[in-house]
Amino acid sequence: MQQRKIFFNCIAELQKTKMSITFLLAIALIAAVLLIVGFFHAQTQAMKVLQYSAPFPKINPFDSNLFHAYNQSITVFRGDYLLMTRHDNRTHMNSSGLIYLEHKTHVFGNKYIADRTHNYISVHYKGKRQILHLPELKGMHSKILWHQQYEDPRAFVFADRLFFTAAVYTSKTVRVALVELEMLNEPEHPFQFKQGVILDDRAVAVDASLPQKNWCLFGEEKSRIVTDVFPEMKIYDICLESGADFGKMSQPVRSSTERLFSDVSADNRIRCSTSFVPFRDTDAAGKTLVCAVHTRSKTRFSTARFRTMFLEVDASTFLPLRHSPMRRYSEKESTRIEFAAGLCWDKQHKKLKLSLGIEDMRNKVVDLMPENLF
Repeated sequence: MQQRKIFFNCIAELQKTKMSITFLLAIALIAAVLLIVGFFHAQTQAMKVLQYSAPFPKINPFDSNLFHAYNQSITVFRGDYLLMTRHDNRTHMNSSGLIYLEHKTHVFGNKYIADRTHNYISVHYKGKRQILHLPELKGMHSKILWHQQYEDPRAFVFADRLFFTAAVYTSKTVRVALVELEMLNEPEHPFQFKQGVILDDRAVAVDASLPQKNWCLFGEEKSRIVTDVFPEMKIYDICLESGADFGKMSQPVRSSTERLFSDVSADNRIRCSTSFVPFRDTDAAGKTLVCAVHTRSKTRFSTARFRTMFLEVDASTFLPLRHSPMRRYSEKESTRIEFAAGLCWDKQHKKLKLSLGIEDMRNKVVDLMPENLF
């Protein structure tokens, strides 16, 4: 009898425990539901959509509160210098109340975040600075926040037409876009987008699994593009004619540069940075070309250092001949990033002009005497 009593007492205790656990789980579930509903209600109440529609000329394109404009590329277009920069509309969350041009921006409390990327570059030509909003090309990823799409444009002139290459983001990885701008008879807004394509499936023997950046157009009689400079330099013919073949790459020329750069520390990545331009044309050894390359130390990006070197190649075979010492052109030795993006001749004064982005904040153009380059 005593055993039966003990047994029923145990059953009763278990039922109480079970009811307590069930009760606690129910309370936790209700609390979780209330928290979720409250969170979404608060976000819905806080969300507002802002639209800024002031005309471009009233906006300072280098206002540090609105934009980053840096990594300037210099070239000569129809007898005048043309400067082109990446133009980052700040898409970071920021508490200072940033307003984004043309596109809608959501606000959560006092924090703003753009609902899509912003495809801007800026062009400075004949004393006028124009902000160009560019379309998304087929294959570009339109929903990646915190990234400028047309990154580090390298301006190039061929047959009196203006082109540039720039890194863009796709659903795969980083790719290179080729864009042509056409000139209008409008002094205040002289340029507009004409055509563009991502150089993805148009390349021969390019490893599609790797990010593709720093591809630079060059050539005077024939249009070419250099995609890599180390450990192998790769140069392709590229079609710049309008139509289905625009951007088609063919006839790759490959030259090993491992031995040439063997004196450069293995801790540095070496990448192409500017177009090749004519260098020596009267030397008995034949015509040569020169370009700027940048080195980046293989440390964390926040501590990596970027520096500039020059590379000379044979103009007909593209065989690498020599490189200059690694150099810094900013005044401060502590400068971390110097990003060369443009190289052209000042033929009147027989010197080269090199354009640089400094610390992803400002731009600089330096004059270089060719005899001191190497």
